[in-house]
Amino acid sequence: MKRIERRRAVRLPLTFMVRYQYPGSQRAVWSSAPLRNFSRLGVRFISEYPFQVGATVALQLILPTSEQPVWVEARVAWTQPSRLGMTEIGVAFQLADAQTREAIVSAAVFFSKEGQR
Repeated sequence: MKRIERRRAVRLPLTFMVRYQYPGSQRAVWSSAPLRNFSRLGVRFISEYPFQVGATVALQLILPTSEQPVWVEARVAWTQPSRLGMTEIGVAFQLADAQTREAIVSAAVFFSKEGQR
C-alpha cells in the first residue's frame, strides 16, 4: 500500500540535538535526543518515553544557525514504536512569537539550501 504524504513542509534529514520535557512530568526533568528530521513546521525525534498524541511538549532546539537555543512548544502529531523500546515522535510546532518563528524558518531555509549543494 502506498503511503500518502500529508506534510505541508519538506522534512530535512538532520542530526542536531533537541532537548525535551516529558508532558505531565511532575519534575523539571529534561532529556536530550538527536533529531531524525526537521522542517519549518515540526521535528521528528526518538524518545525513551511513550508520548500521547495531542500532548503538548516543551522543546529546546540546538540549531547550528542560532547563537542561542530556541525554545518552542509543540503538539505531538504521531508516535510509533522504534528500536530498543524507544518511541519515535513527530511534533508540530506551536509558534507563538515572531522571533522563534524567524529562527526556525531561517534554519529550514539554510538547511534546504545546504542540501542542494
